[in-house]
Amino acid sequence: MIQRIQSLYLLISALLSLVVSIVTLIGYYTFNIWILAISLSVSILSAYTIFIYNNRQRQIMLCHILVIMNVVFTLCLSYFLRADGVSLNDSFSLKQFIMLLPILCLLLTNLAKKGIKKDEDLVRSADRLR
Repeated sequence: MIQRIQSLYLLISALLSLVVSIVTLIGYYTFNIWILAISLSVSILSAYTIFIYNNRQRQIMLCHILVIMNVVFTLCLSYFLRADGVSLNDSFSLKQFIMLLPILCLLLTNLAKKGIKKDEDLVRSADRLR
């Protein structure tokens, strides 16, 4: 159900984590299986969360899991890029941009969770009026 704004947030989050997976596979920076596994799992779980729009409680639960996974993803990516020699004090590069993508995924997942919660509250209030 793509017409809901939270579905668009989750879709963009899935695409951003897929970009990190592709950059990892291309080998722009040191290949690490953990970064690849976490980024692919975040993108697959985000896509799955879009398609279970009938069960909003499960969507909210999966968004909580996605937030935790995105935090772990951000920490792993920053650790491995830091070990690769990337510093935030350097001039802006693609590696630093890649480091920002999990943070954007985290923000988009939180926005999607808020939208799903708002939909659930709306449905519950409509059920109460009947």
